Amino acid sequence: MRVLILSSWYPNTPNPVKGVFVREQARALRAYGLEVGVVYPFDEEVPAGSVRRTDEEGIITWRANSLGGPLNPRQPFRRRWARFGSYRSALKLLREAAGQFQPDILHVHVAYPAGILAYFFTRRRKLPYVITEHMSYLRDYTAKWQHRILLKAAFQKARLVIPVSLALAGQIESFGWNLKLRVLPNVVDTSRFTPDSGRGAGAGAGQTGA
Repeated sequence: MRVLILSSWYPNTPNPVKGVFVREQARALRAYGLEVGVVYPFDEEVPAGSVRRTDEEGIITWRANSLGGPLNPRQPFRRRWARFGSYRSALKLLREAAGQFQPDILHVHVAYPAGILAYFFTRRRKLPYVITEHMSYLRDYTAKWQHRILLKAAFQKARLVIPVSLALAGQIESFGWNLKLRVLPNVVDTSRFTPDSGRGAGAGAGQTGA
């Protein structure tokens, strides 16, 4: 199976921990034997108007900066126009990556804005997508009517919505949308992080079990 990941967050040089759990899942899927690609259209490290296609530890990764630069909060009209232009640029990148990668499924991480991109991208395509939601403050985005409409459409079209915690699942369920939900926490590299069965209750973080 060929899985193309479309993410709102992903690590880069200025911010190596931004969405690091998405990269870790991509690595885990590849280790499991799947072919994995990543599309990250919101990388501020990439010069506006260019696309970087690189092999990152066996994962073909497309990076672009669809916003092109910082937005001025005092100019709401220009911000809205910039957001529209960002969607167009990001969709162009996604079309390019999907055309080269030929995925069987699109795995979206963080519905705003990547899930909205997936919704528009798949409207005339049979490509299925799922959304893994990490954003604990998702309710803040649904407070705006335009975001609520777009996010509802993106979530409802997804084959599955995967919150990473029970609390986040409850938040999404509170919106009252007709969704298929399944809670699945972020992956953990068990070669580095394992439970210490010998640690007693109340043991300090620096102590090891007998």
